[in-house]
Amino acid sequence: GGFYSDQAQNRLLNGPANLTLDKQGSVWVANTYIPEPPGDTACAGNPMSRFTPSGAVYPGSPYFGGGVSGAGYGITFDPDNNLWQANFGFQDPPCASTPEAATSDSVSLFSPNGTALSPSTGYTSGDISWPQGVVSDHLGNIFVANCGNDSITEIPRGDTDRAFNIKLKGASQTPDDPQVKPFGIALDLSGNAWITDNFNNTVSIISPAGHLISTLPGTYLGKKVLTHPVGNAADSKG
Repeated sequence: GGFYSDQAQNRLLNGPANLTLDKQGSVWVANTYIPEPPGDTACAGNPMSRFTPSGAVYPGSPYFGGGVSGAGYGITFDPDNNLWQANFGFQDPPCASTPEAATSDSVSLFSPNGTALSPSTGYTSGDISWPQGVVSDHLGNIFVANCGNDSITEIPRGDTDRAFNIKLKGASQTPDDPQVKPFGIALDLSGNAWITDNFNNTVSIISPAGHLISTLPGTYLGKKVLTHPVGNAADSKG
């Protein structure tokens, strides 16, 4: 996070998770925790870090606001080069009883220059719950993987007022007891979203319109081929 030796919270990284690149080649990094000295309690991270292509801290970085809260795997750019981040809410257990406790129910949005566009609570519509993977298609439809309630939130063209929720096959019927835990998302050439279901070892496929197309099993010819899948990607041929 820079050539610093002190634990200034606006300088250091703590638990950097996933990252993504903008059109200028800058690297944007999701921070899991607020930087704290080793051994100290670390609550949900709220900085958005950015680096130049050469690895230097980008002028003005890190950025704050927009409801950023303990992001993990979910970070992506839409076609307008706005940045979306899923706020999973990573935090040390003691933080749960503080005013800074993570809510684990939102996504944040930043402009290309790092200005927060989402409110201080983030965007929460579409029944977001413990979100991890987030991805945008070429039309700007945003897909969010909800580990907490076995669903996908789709935000059509990035319009959070139109966000809706899609339950996955095998979704829990009991609150706070997820049985699917969708995690990573990748898009094929038709715009379908392929979701890794981390808990039940399957892959769900969602159409751009938000319909569950299929659920691929974790076994093939009696052999286990998927075990707690996390990240996924599509190649140039889909």
